[in-house]
Amino acid sequence: MELGKQKMRARRRSQGTTFAVFIVGILLVALGITYQAATSSNARQPTVYNQIIFGILLAVGGGVIGASINTFVVRRFEGDALLEVCEVVSRSLTARFISEDRELEPYRQLWHHYYVTQVEGSVCWWYEKQAFVQNSTIGSLSGQSVLLDSVGNAHSYLTELGVRGNRLILISTRQDGAESASVAVFPTPRGFQKLHTGILVLETWDSSQMLTKIIVSQSPLIQSIPEGRLFGEHFEILDRVWSDNFSRTVHIELNS
Repeated sequence: MELGKQKMRARRRSQGTTFAVFIVGILLVALGITYQAATSSNARQPTVYNQIIFGILLAVGGGVIGASINTFVVRRFEGDALLEVCEVVSRSLTARFISEDRELEPYRQLWHHYYVTQVEGSVCWWYEKQAFVQNSTIGSLSGQSVLLDSVGNAHSYLTELGVRGNRLILISTRQDGAESASVAVFPTPRGFQKLHTGILVLETWDSSQMLTKIIVSQSPLIQSIPEGRLFGEHFEILDRVWSDNFSRTVHIELNS
């Protein structure tokens, strides 16, 4: 803590010195202009000596001003760049779900999530958006989201995205309460695909555990709907999308 305070005081002293030098440069330029005006009013034609003095004052003053401005700019941008690097390193060191950064790159965007859950005893599709847009953590991809339950209460979640052996995995953890984490697995994702289908294990809004369907898409599958619970007219569309895409590449066998 003390070391940080010392660095802060040293930085402030350095900034004060730079500002003082900047003022000196302005004064030198002003002195040069005043000198030229005074000598020109006393003589019809400026002497070589007067021109030399005027030129030196302007050159030195202009150089001092330019150097001071450059110092201000460099320190400002170096500080911003250093802060950004420190933030990236800090987030990277604390990330819990690590993958190869090149494998995560195709997923750094906004995704539309559709999955089946249970609300007040009824099974239904649920819709939410998840943005992985401004995440610069190395080897990790995560996003914050807020969901409203059936009575309008807000709940905060952290969703982490990772890739393991060509499997895309989403882990969503509630941040403001005790709830089992939901885990989604997409068996055959490809970076160029705009839609992925998988299976999801989650704790429903009724506190039951469910193994169910999930779809993530770059574009909305149903236009002009709010996030949250969906209703009957949308079920057939989403069931068909999931079935057509999932069954093409994955065989489900639950019977022994």
